[in-house]
Amino acid sequence: MKKSFTLLLVFVILLAACRKKTEPPTVTSVLVSKAWKVSFARDFSSNYTILFTGMKFLFTADGKLKVDDGTTIYDGTWSENPVTETVTMDILSPLFELDFVSREWQVSSSSFTGVNLKDDKAATTQELRFAVWQ
Repeated sequence: MKKSFTLLLVFVILLAACRKKTEPPTVTSVLVSKAWKVSFARDFSSNYTILFTGMKFLFTADGKLKVDDGTTIYDGTWSENPVTETVTMDILSPLFELDFVSREWQVSSSSFTGVNLKDDKAATTQELRFAVWQ
C-alpha cells in the first residue's frame, strides 16, 4: 500500500512538472483582438485625454491602423518589436492628438482589457493608455 501511494505521488509530481507554462499574450494579439479607445494621454503635466473622446482605434494583424473619430477615418500603420518591448504607430492626420500618438512607445503593460504605453526615455514624461472600446 505504501509503495502504491509513493508511485502515485511520483506520478502526480511528474505530471504537474510537465505542464506548459502559459506565456502572457503578445501586444499584437491583444491589440488586434478588439477595438480600442484612449483612456489616458499625458505629455509632461498636460492631460490630453479629452482630445481623444469618441475616437476608435482599430489595429490589424497586417500592421494597418485605422482611427475613426465619428466623422473621418484616419489611416496609419503600427508595429510591435517584442525584443525592445515597443510599439510604433504612424497615423496620417493633421490632428495634434494623432500626431502625439505617432511615435515609438515603450510597453509598460498589456492585457485583453488595456494596454499601457510610455515614452522610451529614462524620465517618463509621456503616457498613453488604451482601454477596450465600449
